[in-house]
Amino acid sequence: MLKNLLKKKKYFYLLKYFIEKIFLDRKIFSNFKNCIIIFRKIYKVNINNIFIYKIYSGLNWCKYHKNKYLITFEEKIPFQVPIVFNKFLKNKKLFTKKRVNFVTNINDASIFGSSDIVISKNSIINEAVGDTEYGKFASLDYENMVLDHTYKKAIINLNSYKKTKIIDKGIYLCGLTSRAWGHWYPEYLSKLFSLKKSEYFDNFPLIVNSNLPRSHIDSLKYFLGKKKIINIKDDEIFKCKNLIYSPCPSWFPSKVNNLEYIKSSEPYFHSWSPFSLHYIKSEIEKKLKKKIKKNYFLKIYLSRKSSNWGKLNNEEKIINLLKKENYIILDTSVLSFEKQLKFFKRAEIIVAPAGSALNNLIFCNKNVKIIILCNNNYFYWGAFCGPLQKLGYKNFLILPENYTKNIRDKHENYDIDINKLIDCTKNFKKYIRSYNIINYRND
Repeated sequence: MLKNLLKKKKYFYLLKYFIEKIFLDRKIFSNFKNCIIIFRKIYKVNINNIFIYKIYSGLNWCKYHKNKYLITFEEKIPFQVPIVFNKFLKNKKLFTKKRVNFVTNINDASIFGSSDIVISKNSIINEAVGDTEYGKFASLDYENMVLDHTYKKAIINLNSYKKTKIIDKGIYLCGLTSRAWGHWYPEYLSKLFSLKKSEYFDNFPLIVNSNLPRSHIDSLKYFLGKKKIINIKDDEIFKCKNLIYSPCPSWFPSKVNNLEYIKSSEPYFHSWSPFSLHYIKSEIEKKLKKKIKKNYFLKIYLSRKSSNWGKLNNEEKIINLLKKENYIILDTSVLSFEKQLKFFKRAEIIVAPAGSALNNLIFCNKNVKIIILCNNNYFYWGAFCGPLQKLGYKNFLILPENYTKNIRDKHENYDIDINKLIDCTKNFKKYIRSYNIINYRND
């Protein structure tokens, strides 16, 4: 069988790829086994739709192919150790290396429904795996077309895509996680500052994933007005003659293959761009239809009862208790985007389980008190608190569950000690002040 396979040039290159991979990461047995599995997968499909391409970040692709690009801004993203209830951690502030944000036009680009992969000139553009320093820790396992990859090359199978459309022009704002509100601000809306710097922006339609939630579409209106939007379905390929492309302004992989290393390199993982957050906030606030009253008195609890993961097992008890303290209980998933903003802008204190509703904190008064509840495997709060502190939000307190269970997944459900939560709400200033005093003495 192998002899017959190797008569076809593509199979020869597949074998060559696996030999290179074995030498690259030395996992001889697992890679050989993987090789056999993939050969079996593709033996009965159209081999003409199987490709092996090199992987680049957008910037490196532009440099390699001598494609012109415009630098829009450069930024070092701050990381700040958060204040955790009853854990007085040494205050630490770090910065990522300077990230270069840019916009470019890519000719003859192929883009795919619900994918972060762009293909042009027989190369893959992917910001997560293509990152020069951290790409080797990112995984493309969630990409349906990817059969296997290293941080240098990928084997892709395009047989599952049913339709191919040819379009003249478009602006790239689709992606693997674009339907998730938690990714919408830091990965997608954050690109608009750079995308709008393209000289062709006003005349090109925006390409987004089909079936975007209503809140996503509503938020886009603040940036685009009546711009034409094209939807790409999950099983479609768009071959775009002229594509406006800009990367996410921070390293935001959908999956990592070395979590322990990433935990020790928190500033680089899922960090938010303060510059982009400020841009999102200012653009939306400029265009709000009605002026929102500036009386900051609301006590708010953000419920996750409509979510499928990361829920509080004892949320009903917490809600009943907080109602007695005059908290408003909000489920943002059933509110219009503008109505959400009205509540956040008037908040005095927010208690919230970790989740995507926290994106809207950027619309709060800067003196708002924020208590975030989470399970014991959340680990990159510093990359969240650092950028928000840069924007002036300093009153954060993280309340994790008791560190007794060995939770492996940050998305698992959990319980919060109700007595500790009430203690946090009533003595919030005391905990913030004591944390600052201890760190001041240690400096």
